[in-house]
Amino acid sequence: MILCPACRMLGPDYVAPTAQNYPQQWTQHAAHPVQQDGKDRTAWQQWWRGFNDPVLNQLLEQAFAANQDMAIAAQRMVQARAQRDLVASRRQWQVGGQIDLKSQRSAKALQDPPGIGGSQSYRLGLDASWEIDVFGRQRRALEAADAELDAFMADQQTVKLLVLAEVANRYIELRRIQQHIQLAQQEQKILAQLETFARKSYQQGLASRLPLQQAEIEKQILQAKQAQLAADEAETGHAIAVLLGGFSQDIQQSLQQNYAQLPQLPPLPETVPSQMLQHRPDIRAAERRLAAASAQIGVADAERFPRFVIPLSLGSAASHFADLFSADSIFAALGLAMQSHIDDGGGKQAKLHYAEAEYRIQALAYAQGIRVAFQDVEDHISHLNAAKQQQLQLQLAFTQSSQSLSQAKRLYQRGLRPYHSVLELSRQHILLQQQLLNSEASYVQQGIGLYKAFGMGW
Repeated sequence: MILCPACRMLGPDYVAPTAQNYPQQWTQHAAHPVQQDGKDRTAWQQWWRGFNDPVLNQLLEQAFAANQDMAIAAQRMVQARAQRDLVASRRQWQVGGQIDLKSQRSAKALQDPPGIGGSQSYRLGLDASWEIDVFGRQRRALEAADAELDAFMADQQTVKLLVLAEVANRYIELRRIQQHIQLAQQEQKILAQLETFARKSYQQGLASRLPLQQAEIEKQILQAKQAQLAADEAETGHAIAVLLGGFSQDIQQSLQQNYAQLPQLPPLPETVPSQMLQHRPDIRAAERRLAAASAQIGVADAERFPRFVIPLSLGSAASHFADLFSADSIFAALGLAMQSHIDDGGGKQAKLHYAEAEYRIQALAYAQGIRVAFQDVEDHISHLNAAKQQQLQLQLAFTQSSQSLSQAKRLYQRGLRPYHSVLELSRQHILLQQQLLNSEASYVQQGIGLYKAFGMGW
């Protein structure tokens, strides 16, 4: 221990990479309101509550408590912490004990002097050893273990972020499907009226059979669509149940609640690239694994040099058990040992080259992870803006359709327009409403993806 201050640590001293070479602004801004306090990450740890949807809040609470992927990530954290403790324990004194009771009888032909035919011995002792970390092998190993523990912690946060986004996206998808089911029911009523009108016109000889056949075909197409919607609703519910660590029967009742509108996307955080890199746990994990790889270079380098160990033995030994605890039976030994491989065929040098290559791999993975993170954000901003533009155009068309339908109804009431044309406009209005619903759901889901891309929610 006295020598430890003079010990030299081999390998590079890790310096975290900086983000100076990366863009400082996004190529475009999200077409959605932002809050100016977005610089405080803690204000966005529960951003989903901005939806003001108690069902979504309940689902996420269940997911955080019982999701199996999150449970697996938690156990991996336990493993990483145990591995770190194991590495740390090797820097301490390694102590062992022994009790040796021996009775020996020699062959009479070997008795010398005559009359001595056997012997007894008793030994009680402690053996300890401590390795002087001259070249920093153990310190670098602990440095690597600490970094790996940090990486697993970031992995756990990444899993939570993914589960959060997946539950929220699945929930929005479920509400979209349920709204489509309601719109399909309205469309079914209109088609039934159109079919009745076409049948009467055909029976009265006022029209050919073609409109009736077309109405029947459209009814069958709608029935097929309704069957698919029912299957999609069930499948989405099953996926949510798995994310919550349960079964579909456990959450079926809460998911059957229908809402008139989709949840509205809450304001987005005002986040710049440098903040995004700090928030995202996957970037944090990549940086910590880079640090671990750097420390492993020091471990591999130190392996090429001798190890110095201080052995210590302390105990008592006697020929008679009664003398085992007397002062004369006590013995002690203290020394210094050096262990080294003179020639291992280049194995230790190969380990060093391997560690250096692993560091370069982790550096490339870190740089690539940053580029993927930028792409993730930029993609979601682009899709969010496109969905917003589409939503505005469809909203304008929907408003015009509502006006046309109202005018057609007034003309029908005055006897200036046939009823079947009102039904056709009503159906077109519903079809347009379905497109608008898809656009609104896509907009919300892209916003959720942007929250995830920013690294918000862990």
